[in-house]
Formats: sequence, C-alpha cells, structure tokens
Amino acid sequence: MTEIEELKQKLEFAADIMKRLPSVRANGYGSGWPEMLYTLAEIIEQEPEPSRLQANSQEVSEMERILDWLKPLDAFETKLVWKRACRVPWKVLSYDFRADRTTLWRKYDRALAKILTTRQAA
Repeated sequence: MTEIEELKQKLEFAADIMKRLPSVRANGYGSGWPEMLYTLAEIIEQEPEPSRLQANSQEVSEMERILDWLKPLDAFETKLVWKRACRVPWKVLSYDFRADRTTLWRKYDRALAKILTTRQAA
C-alpha cells in the first residue's frame, strides 16, 4: 500500500471518529413536550434503535493527531480533503466548489502530497 493510500485511510478513520463523537448541545435547553409513555405491546412492536458506538479516548487522540496534519493546508484544500475523507462524491464536490472533477482531483492530490511532505519534514 502506498503512502497516499495510507494517508487517505487515516483521514477516513478520523472522519469516522468525528461522526461517532457525541453531539454538542447548549446547556439549559430541553424539550417542553412530556415524555411519551408506551404500553408493553407498543414497545414490542417498535423497531430497536441502532446501537451507536462511542469513540474512546485513544481514538479521539489519534483523530486529533491526524487533524493536525491539515494545518499546513489553506482553507480550500482543507475543505476538499476533509469532504473526501467523509466520502463525499466527486460530483457533489464539483457542484459545491464550482469546479470540474479533474481540477478538484488534481488539487486534492496536491494537498495530499503537501501533507506527506510536511509530515516527513517534521
């Protein structure tokens, strides 16, 4: 596996960890609706909620270390690299950034190369 492929996998890992972090909510705000009370028959009929894995401290530390790699990039490159790590398709990216896929792909490759060179220099 090449260094670029490993870098892409690490960035995707960081994006997956970011998705598993608990959501941020403002303190002091809650729902004004009363809690729903279900009968036993209704509980049996309900679909089970999917279990969501929480990120542990080691994974969060690794994610933070990987996110530090994005510091030498400019804002455009950071957004592009992060959206690709979140597996956003090229077609959607070309619409978001108002550029064709080939141009975005070249800029993405340059950004990954910039990350690799700064990592090797450090």
